[in-house]
Amino acid sequence: MDILQQCQKWNENDEYQKIIDALEAIPAKERTPEMKIRRSSSTGVRKAFPCLNF
Repeated sequence: MDILQQCQKWNENDEYQKIIDALEAIPAKERTPEMKIRRSSSTGVRKAFPCLNF
């Protein structure tokens, strides 16, 4: 399973912090555009809904 597939599983399980942590562990120069989008989306959810306690 690649990192994006794992991120999809975490997303389905509402484990957004795991997505952020995994993608931030990859050096910025090595991140694909899709990885950057997923990370931004996960961060956006956390900021938009702080009451969800991610």
